[in-house]
Amino acid sequence: MPSRTLLALPLLLAPALLPAQLRTPISKFTPVTVAATVTIPAMAYFGDLGAVRINLGYSRVNLSPYYLDLNGPSSNSLGSSVTLGAGTPIPAGNYTVRFDFVNLPAPMQFQFTGTTSAAIGSCSLNAGPGYTTVQTCSLNLNFAGGYVLLSILPTSGSVATLKQVTVTRYQ
Repeated sequence: MPSRTLLALPLLLAPALLPAQLRTPISKFTPVTVAATVTIPAMAYFGDLGAVRINLGYSRVNLSPYYLDLNGPSSNSLGSSVTLGAGTPIPAGNYTVRFDFVNLPAPMQFQFTGTTSAAIGSCSLNAGPGYTTVQTCSLNLNFAGGYVLLSILPTSGSVATLKQVTVTRYQ
């Protein structure tokens, strides 16, 4: 079956709430004891972190029946992106967000952006073709609470297959 390109990013939050999200601060932290965790397979699109629904939105990805591929930017096209959001406010605290990738035919660079779309981190992955070698991009955050949007997008490279996203909240 041919792959399809998914062009729309689902609206994860009510438009009236968006201005408040954009002012929510995000900063780095050092993890301690795990309070809750959720691992969301790429093709599942959402999961629950305690009582909070965590949604995954995709933009400009290649979607097949079994894989979700992110493409790097090119001279005539923006790269793909994955956006993690919560439909209800998340509690203040320390979090880790981990994106697991497989099937990287060439090295790739990724950038994390926060609720204001400003860059808040980056990640480099080496070439690792095939679907058995997992490579990870992680970001540790100290979140003030409320609504959140966090995105990861390739800034260079060709293609990477997203395997899953794990969100962990610490005490």
